[in-house]
Amino acid sequence: MRYIIIYSVETAITSIIVYGVMIFLGCIVLSYCEPFPLSQILFEASSAIGTVGLSTGITPQLSVAGKIVIIVLMYIGRIGVITFGTALVGRLKEKKRSKQRIEDLAA
Repeated sequence: MRYIIIYSVETAITSIIVYGVMIFLGCIVLSYCEPFPLSQILFEASSAIGTVGLSTGITPQLSVAGKIVIIVLMYIGRIGVITFGTALVGRLKEKKRSKQRIEDLAA
């Protein structure tokens, strides 16, 4: 009988949720900025975060804000959501520690 380590399951579920949220947020911003149908926007966002290089042909017609969203999604997809999330959480924890140190010095 084989077992799957619970950490692996939690990591997979976290990745699915975070990828879904990133695609959802990217689609919301793109649909607000761009006049294209939602199906094309969803395809572009999914393709960007998956770094697969496919496009429906609307990328050159995107506004600057739309291109920035696509760039951010591509970057997150390239480094991975777990790495990206860990970097953000680590940065937030470090800021919290710095703030506590400053408060300790002031006291």
